[in-house]
Amino acid sequence: MLLARIVAKASGVKLGTVSRWATRDTNPMLFDRLAQGRGCTPRTIERAAQWFHEHWPRNVEWPPTVPRHRSP
Repeated sequence: MLLARIVAKASGVKLGTVSRWATRDTNPMLFDRLAQGRGCTPRTIERAAQWFHEHWPRNVEWPPTVPRHRSP
């Protein structure tokens, strides 16, 4: 959630837009659902984590409390 909120703010878009980007349009409500305390599959989280790693805004510092995902 933290990463999605940071990207949304830095990009000037809504969480739904970040959800679509991070899940390649397969889960447009992902971060809205997570904000409501609902869950998702491990595969969805893995896909989103990889997206954040690959598309993190260059002018924004990665939060030090969040481990950076790196695919094998």
